[in-house]
Amino acid sequence: MLSFLFCFAFFFILAQFLSGEFAVCEPCWLGRGKCRRICTEDEKVVGNCKMNFFCCRRRISTKH
Repeated sequence: MLSFLFCFAFFFILAQFLSGEFAVCEPCWLGRGKCRRICTEDEKVVGNCKMNFFCCRRRISTKH
């Protein structure tokens, strides 16, 4: 819940300073990824978002 509030607050601030058509926390890749500046270690880049952000999606572990 706290991360949702942080995302909402960040989007609100971003909308005031920029055009407001992009949120850092917006979903990508049909809702299966997140737009981030840098993907975490357990994520891979599956596409691009606006403003030099990457669409990051969790890696699928194939270890048996």
